[in-house]
Amino acid sequence: MKSVLLVVVALAASAARADTIAFTPPNPSPHTSVDAIVSGTWSNSCTPRAIDSPVTGSTITLRLDGNTPPNVSCLAALVPYAQTFHLGLLPAGNYAVVATVTAGDTTRELAQAVLIVRDSDSFRIDPYAVPVTGRTIVVSNPFAPLPGTVKIDGADAPLRGVTESAFTVDGPAHAAGAVDVTVTSEAGSRTARVGLIYFDPARPDPAAFEPILFPVALQGAGAFGSNWTTDNHILLSDGFITARFSEVLPCTGCGSELSRARAIVRLDNHDRPWGRVLYAMRGTLGDVTFFSRVRDLSRQAESAGVQIPVVREGDFRAGRLAFPNVPTDGRYRYMLRVWTMDDDMLFVSSSSGPAAVVQTARIPGAAMSFASIDATPVLRQVTGSPLTIVVVQHIFGSTAQPPLWAMLSITNNETQQVTIISPR
Repeated sequence: MKSVLLVVVALAASAARADTIAFTPPNPSPHTSVDAIVSGTWSNSCTPRAIDSPVTGSTITLRLDGNTPPNVSCLAALVPYAQTFHLGLLPAGNYAVVATVTAGDTTRELAQAVLIVRDSDSFRIDPYAVPVTGRTIVVSNPFAPLPGTVKIDGADAPLRGVTESAFTVDGPAHAAGAVDVTVTSEAGSRTARVGLIYFDPARPDPAAFEPILFPVALQGAGAFGSNWTTDNHILLSDGFITARFSEVLPCTGCGSELSRARAIVRLDNHDRPWGRVLYAMRGTLGDVTFFSRVRDLSRQAESAGVQIPVVREGDFRAGRLAFPNVPTDGRYRYMLRVWTMDDDMLFVSSSSGPAAVVQTARIPGAAMSFASIDATPVLRQVTGSPLTIVVVQHIFGSTAQPPLWAMLSITNNETQQVTIISPR
């Protein structure tokens, strides 16, 4: 019978995660149907069920039923749950979203979130997301060739340049959130409802930014005389795009934007175990290629290195990841790395030996957490045929946990040859 090493992402009573609300897609327009997903933990196996989601003005209430079904026995334990509400098409605006649960005569609040439905059709705003400190933006003129003025959240925006088709204005500093932008001319006024998003660079708004994970950014000495370097590159192959990021890119002479003038850049390395997380503005990546390779400089003649997958939002998965047919050999060392889009999760490694528990840590400046597990001691106990490593996010059969991604690296101690196994 084939051996299986099970790695469980579990919720512990001492570190249970709070209920959360997420949106799919994270950046809807008035022409995009949107779902809201409420997830968290419940005190027993009879988890709450979605009832309805009434919209009152700018408030959306996600109502759940927490009553125990009749003639059902519920397991008393912390159980993950997730319920999806189909909100459909919504007018542009800032919505306060509140999830509530009713049990008996009591209704209580589970979570709050802000949903931004951005008007991207009235006129173009470039970029449509700016840091809270403010920055220069270009606003297209819907009344061209007539002259006009621009207001941001009701305040006049100083003009830096004007053409028949667009205004270049100074976007002032503003608190995080989405605001209206209004263009006025003698022909009238037009407003892009919540057309401009202000974000905190320390925690980019998922409505505007997609995470890009480079799992490795290693530079320096390793085991058995090895000397590692990582080649992390961003390549622009479309001359008509400007790729925008939430912060200045970690590369020589770079800013927070890349255009055709800098068609390819190499990111600086560091020795942080989680690699490097960038946040790219949605809709600006176009035909951008991300590439990563790790090499052992002490053995360059023996290997050109190994390619590392660069992970985008759609690569993260909920539920279960499997690494089949992992070779077991005393000459190898094994490292399992796991990233999850949440905090305070526990990774429990169990096999024929004692279980090892590792708690993830928040990655600084990222809405993501990380944990690594040295699987070498466990796998060295296994002899014979290869085994399968399974990573799951739940205990009781629920898929209610936030998305995760994992990577297994296998290194030959004699040759330092690296094999990467990823769930792609």
